[in-house]
Amino acid sequence: MGINNNSNYLKEKYPQLSNKIVVTYAPTFRGRFGTGFQELDIDLDFIQQALGDDYIIIYKPHPLIVHSKYEHNKNIIYMPHESIEKVFAVTSMLVSDYSAIVYDYMVSEKRIIAFVPDLDDYAKTPGILFDYEKEFPGVITKTNQELVDAIRFVDPDRDKQIKLYDRVFKYKDGKSTDRVVKLIQDIMVGEL
Repeated sequence: MGINNNSNYLKEKYPQLSNKIVVTYAPTFRGRFGTGFQELDIDLDFIQQALGDDYIIIYKPHPLIVHSKYEHNKNIIYMPHESIEKVFAVTSMLVSDYSAIVYDYMVSEKRIIAFVPDLDDYAKTPGILFDYEKEFPGVITKTNQELVDAIRFVDPDRDKQIKLYDRVFKYKDGKSTDRVVKLIQDIMVGEL
């Protein structure tokens, strides 16, 4: 399915998406296999109310999160089972954190906002692959109100997006699959 097909599919399935600025919240999980996984504490109800009727929030939880407090929330579109490609097709801006989904979304050249109230603690673990505060390709927020303000008033930082995109994606010529296939073929015939 192409972008338009994905967008049409979701707008038919979720008619409340039509004519809205779609904010997709797609964070990574918190916790560990031994201790369990939790959602980050965020007040999506407050954020939706503060943004008003022009906006709608999609919550795309990490697959390890089960039993979200937003599963049955009538103000939030909870989408654990839709593919991220479909969700991205209707997304106006992405709110995430340390998730690799940020890299996937950078291709769209749309706004990315970080919601990271736990940045100081999270930065102590080896889970951050770059200088987060200097290189994150968008605004970094730590409170619900900062997030609302960033969604409503802050323009994207294209320079940061381009720098991180160029650092992460060595090839941008549409031939990555061809290179992977060739690598596999070379390995199979013993050329590597």
